[in-house]
Amino acid sequence: SFRAAGYPQPGSYTVPNYNLDAINRFFIENPSLFTEDTAYRIATEGDGLKSIQERVSAGYAMANFKFGKLGVLAGVRYELTEGKGTGAITDNEAARDAALNQMLAYVQGKGYATINDAYQAAISPTADYYTATMLSSFRADAAELARVRYARRQTLSQDYDDFFPNLQLKYTLTENLLLRASYNKTIGRQNFENIIPGYSVTPPGGEEVANIVNATNPLLKPVYFDNFEVSLERYLTPSGLFSVNGYYKDVKQYIFDTEETIEAGVDYGYDLSSYIGDTLRRKINGGKGTIWGIEASYSQGLGAFSETLRPFTVFANYTYQQGESTASYDGSATSATLPMLRFVPKMANGGITFRSGPYNLSLKANWKSDYAQAFTFEGTTQQAMITYVEERATLDLSAAYTFYKRHSVFLEVKNLTNEPVRQYLVKKDWMRSYNLYGATIFLDEVGDMSPKVQ
Repeated sequence: SFRAAGYPQPGSYTVPNYNLDAINRFFIENPSLFTEDTAYRIATEGDGLKSIQERVSAGYAMANFKFGKLGVLAGVRYELTEGKGTGAITDNEAARDAALNQMLAYVQGKGYATINDAYQAAISPTADYYTATMLSSFRADAAELARVRYARRQTLSQDYDDFFPNLQLKYTLTENLLLRASYNKTIGRQNFENIIPGYSVTPPGGEEVANIVNATNPLLKPVYFDNFEVSLERYLTPSGLFSVNGYYKDVKQYIFDTEETIEAGVDYGYDLSSYIGDTLRRKINGGKGTIWGIEASYSQGLGAFSETLRPFTVFANYTYQQGESTASYDGSATSATLPMLRFVPKMANGGITFRSGPYNLSLKANWKSDYAQAFTFEGTTQQAMITYVEERATLDLSAAYTFYKRHSVFLEVKNLTNEPVRQYLVKKDWMRSYNLYGATIFLDEVGDMSPKVQ
């Protein structure tokens, strides 16, 4: 370990304990001692002032049928989604121009026609101190630049609707053995932060030769899933279940991060005609995906084996699944086959629970295999850089105690052994991040305060 004279050594000093309440009171009671950072306030308000409204209107029809040992549940749901959002256009290019105009006014006030004239005077070998430091002494009006940067706002609307059918079949093979099959269509709406209007423009710098426009995409459509599933369920005596099910999911309008060149005549959701030929970074609906898998589950109350073990139940679950996605920038032609993001190919969990009187305890082990977390797809070269999360096993503990009728105290500890989260780029040798988040502890009191009906 590194040790040097004059530097604090472990155990030789203590971290000061700041009283945040006292600091806050001092700030409130002595406003004259503080100066507001006006530019920061304007920037925070401008960037943070966003709004979105999303209204979903729906209706459904459903029917049940029984044909001997076969039960049928059929239905369809209609949904109309209406959305409207407003967000800031972060115009760094306009702020840059405003800063240059402020500097021009500054040097003209000192008798120079242009900024370049002032620069040449400042670097002249015969320049005095005040001339040489003239440009470095310039201070732009940061508050005004913040106002210019967030002066523009954009409001956009989008509506879409669809029908979502649902069909479920249940066939009773024996008293304790059931065969189930189902089909349904579901929807995954976009996160608000992806569709609230807004973009920022960053002027060229370093190796960049074009403006960079980073934009949300208010034109993003939802992701649709067609789900098919077949399962076999065996009910165990006196209390238990073993089931095996297979499933297939067809995913449409998958989301990708893209980098593309802005072209004339293309609807980007914004008027980007001033940035033709520049670079646009955004998310798009560009692909589809397929998922299939097999899942096995088992749970059993141990009271079947011993009266002493009656409060205990063991459980286990294992899932194996495969999935891939295809990126297509024109909505149809496939350009690449890629792994599904945040899709875990293998998962398992198992544990034991204890329930007796007011006590409820559970210990569960979880395991996930490696999976793709994120990637950037570059439209010109058709290359993807994929970030993976390495396989990870964790241990969770939960406990509950019912102390008065329907009132309980609940404690849950996730990642009890503080397992790290490792991410790597493309292959495991290229470590991208290593994070220790510690155990997450939840403590809550749950109760039913509703009056008892006589």
